[in-house]
Amino acid sequence: MWEPAGGEEVEDYLRRTNFTEALEAVLSGLAVMRPDNSLQYIEEALDQLKHLDYSHIQWDMLIPEDMRPKKKVVIVRGSDRGRSDAADEPSAEKYELACNHYNKKILGIVFQAMKRFMHEKRLEEIEFARKLGLACAYNHRCLTRRFLLSWRLWTEDKKRRGKAATSKMKSVLSNYVSQVIFDSWYQAALEAKKTREYFERLERGEQAEDVNTEDEPASEGTDAISMLPVEVSAKIFSKLNVLEIAKCGLVCRSWKQLLQSGQLWNTVDLSFIGPRLRDGTLSAVMAVARPFLVHVNLRGCTEITQNGFSALTWCRNLQDVNVSCTKITDTVVEDLAFSCDSSLLYLNLANTPISDNALRAISNTVLNLQYLSIASCHLVTDKGIGYLSKGRLASQIRHLDISNCNQIGQPGYECISRHFPNLRSFYCDSNRNTTNQCLLPVIEKCRRMRSVSLRFTPNISDDSLYQLHTLKQLTWLRIEGNARLSDNTLAAVGEMCEQLRHLYVTDCPRITEISCRALGQLRHIVVVNLSDCIRINDAAVRALVEGPSGPFIRELNLTNCIRVSDVSLLRIAQRCGSLRFLTLCHLEHITDAGLECLGNIASLFSLDLTGCNVQDAGIQNLASNVNVKQLTLAGSSQLTDLGIQKYVSVVTNLELINVSFCSALSDGTFKNIAYSCRKLTTLGLAGCTLVGDMTIQYISGACPYLCQLDVSGCTDLTDKSIKFIRKGCRRLRVLIMLYCGNITRSNVMKLKKVLDVVEWSPELPPPGFGFSQVTNLLPVAPPAQDTNTETNQSNTKLPGQQPVVAAA
Repeated sequence: MWEPAGGEEVEDYLRRTNFTEALEAVLSGLAVMRPDNSLQYIEEALDQLKHLDYSHIQWDMLIPEDMRPKKKVVIVRGSDRGRSDAADEPSAEKYELACNHYNKKILGIVFQAMKRFMHEKRLEEIEFARKLGLACAYNHRCLTRRFLLSWRLWTEDKKRRGKAATSKMKSVLSNYVSQVIFDSWYQAALEAKKTREYFERLERGEQAEDVNTEDEPASEGTDAISMLPVEVSAKIFSKLNVLEIAKCGLVCRSWKQLLQSGQLWNTVDLSFIGPRLRDGTLSAVMAVARPFLVHVNLRGCTEITQNGFSALTWCRNLQDVNVSCTKITDTVVEDLAFSCDSSLLYLNLANTPISDNALRAISNTVLNLQYLSIASCHLVTDKGIGYLSKGRLASQIRHLDISNCNQIGQPGYECISRHFPNLRSFYCDSNRNTTNQCLLPVIEKCRRMRSVSLRFTPNISDDSLYQLHTLKQLTWLRIEGNARLSDNTLAAVGEMCEQLRHLYVTDCPRITEISCRALGQLRHIVVVNLSDCIRINDAAVRALVEGPSGPFIRELNLTNCIRVSDVSLLRIAQRCGSLRFLTLCHLEHITDAGLECLGNIASLFSLDLTGCNVQDAGIQNLASNVNVKQLTLAGSSQLTDLGIQKYVSVVTNLELINVSFCSALSDGTFKNIAYSCRKLTTLGLAGCTLVGDMTIQYISGACPYLCQLDVSGCTDLTDKSIKFIRKGCRRLRVLIMLYCGNITRSNVMKLKKVLDVVEWSPELPPPGFGFSQVTNLLPVAPPAQDTNTETNQSNTKLPGQQPVVAAA
């Protein structure tokens, strides 16, 4: 029986006979040519191929050349071209590689699909966030609109209620004012009626004693002052001095009880009495004030003896004691130090006859002293400074003043440098024996100093002054009358002392533009005094005011800086918007155009143009600034009545005006000043030779607040002026009448009983009498002046107050 051959035998047969090539050629031609009779085409193709060897048969030989495709159209399995040999059968490694390739491809497809999915997911999230943001913004706008509408309704309601309340308050106030006016008118009418009836009875000859025209005296404690709260009454009485308070205590019992308040006796200032103060008066005051007394000022009370000073030892709570310019002794200082011990903080012994023994007592008993002034104490030596350096006191002292103590030498300065590490303020004025070797250790060791004063110390040069730039906390510096000071010191100070606020460099001829350029970089400086520095010019002023602190400068003094002109005034007006005090004395190059620039400084309070030869046009230009309260025009000989009259008609708030030696001014000018400037407190008209008694009459009648008056050299004044002053100038304290020969001595002596300071001389003015010889007037002049070496410390200070004072 026949059995079909296996697959391998068939393949071997087909491979040996090459039948598959012939079949490929026939099928390829049939597929390409696609004849209508396919069987006939197959027969013809087989007839054509049967005579050929199978090895010469090609798959496209039956297809015309123009129709032959580039690739096979039909592939028959078993042909040499359509399959591989048995040797090319895939192995297990190839299967593994194929599987790995397939898996990688599948992973790539999956990864790409996942990547597209995540990208679409991210886009969906971004779109969702955008829509959520739009929704939130829409919700916020809706809420804002709702709240705004509620707020607008609330504000409208509040305004409506406010208007209603205001109208009601105005109505109540109008009714109250009308009632007060009516009551006042009624009381005035009653008083007028009583007065009229009184004089009618007198005319009829009736006895005045029989007519009770006065009301019964008010009962105790029903006056206006007694009816006020105790705090308000104490505030009113605190404006009075000690003598006035004592007189008020004699009025009634209620006032006496009010005047026993401790607030009124916390501070006692008797310096205004000066040499007139006696031991009995001081003892009486101390007996009343000793439980409350904290601050006491006896400056200039030269007639107080040891018995009077012993009354100070009754006050155990004293913190501030000023006995400068008195005759206090070492014994009194010892008793005072023992009685006050730890409470005493401030002690001023300037210009007193104390010696080293007083300083030894202070060092042993006063443990918390912070302020000590021994200026002009000529008996204090290096030994006294050595006493102060012993113990705990040296580390407590913050302020030390040894001005005009020429007997203190280098050992004393070395003690200060070694034992006063916490020194904040150091005053060494008018010490002719102070050298670089004395000052240099103090500057190098006391690095915490904030205030340094070196006036009239000609032996000090840049060798020691240059070290001032190492004081990083320096805020106050004063150097005066030093011809050795150069630009190197101030340049270093301007570069390193960033906290400097007050600078006084006067009469130092070597200071130039270089110093001003360095000082202009300071950011906190507010007070600059460069008077008598003759090399200062317009470029220096420009460098100073155009720095970062230019808009904050409050006080500027350029006296005798003869190279300064109108250009500097223009820069000052443009940059110094906070300027309050400006001094431009003896500047020859200033004209009326420059004064017009000063009229644009709205903050200007005080202006000094002494010796600048101001004319009428210049003073009229200054009238554009109505905020000026103090004006000095001494020595302006070309100033006439017209210029002053036009100025005071616009600027009516003047408190100080000095027109001394303006020889063209007459009584008419001072009449306009008196009736225009009602708040005038200080007036200087020395050397105005055309002034007569009419001027004093105008001033005494129209200026009730006048405190100081200088009429030196007004030779036409007579005793009538004294009469007018006594009648009208109730608040006058200082009166200067030098070279007034027509005023008698008897009238002057009467004034001395009333006024604090009266200066008078009957001689004729000397040939060289000018404005340089007249004392500069201040808004409030103290009756007793210290020497020029004493520091101008405030009379009353709080316990924690820094004892550093910037001279104005």
